Amino acid sequence: MKVESTPQPAVSPTPVEQPDTAVDELELRQRRIAEAAYYRAVDRGFASGYEWDDWLAAEAELYQPLQEAALDSGQL
Repeated sequence: MKVESTPQPAVSPTPVEQPDTAVDELELRQRRIAEAAYYRAVDRGFASGYEWDDWLAAEAELYQPLQEAALDSGQL
């Protein structure tokens, strides 16, 4: 049985929030990672045993642009 892929919204389907503090920014990142991991789980039909894979892939997806920007600016 083929599981149809659910269209994924952009990484942040909600209006862009501007964090007030570093703690708010960390919480916002956690929510975005959780949401991206959720959509990965949806795409594979919620098969168990892949939760960490989903989370780590979501982290990599969300942090990649930040890493690239830091490399381009010479910060890393």
